Amino acid sequence: MSTHPEEMKIVQKKYISVISGGKKIVLNRDAVLYVLMVGRNAEIHLTDKQIYETRMSLSQLEEQLGEAFLEIHRGCIVATRAIHSITDKSTSATGRL
Repeated sequence: MSTHPEEMKIVQKKYISVISGGKKIVLNRDAVLYVLMVGRNAEIHLTDKQIYETRMSLSQLEEQLGEAFLEIHRGCIVATRAIHSITDKSTSATGRL
C-alpha cells in the first residue's frame, strides 16, 4: 500500500476537532450543516440542531471540513449536501439557513 502525499490529500477526515466552552470537541464532519461567523466566534450548526461556538476562524474550519462545503456568503459556509436550490436567497433542505 503506497502512501504518496497526493493520495493522502484526497482522503477527507471523517471528524473535526474544535475547542468549544473550554473543551475539545470531536464532531462528525457529516453532521455539520453549516458554519456561521458571529463576530469573532464561529457557530457550528449540526443536523441534530446542536450549535457549538468556537474561536476558530472560518478558514481554519474550511480547511478541516474540506471541499464538501461551499462559501455562500462572507462568513458562512454550508455543506453542499444541505443545499437544495440556489437563488438570490439562501435556503437549505432543512429550511434552517
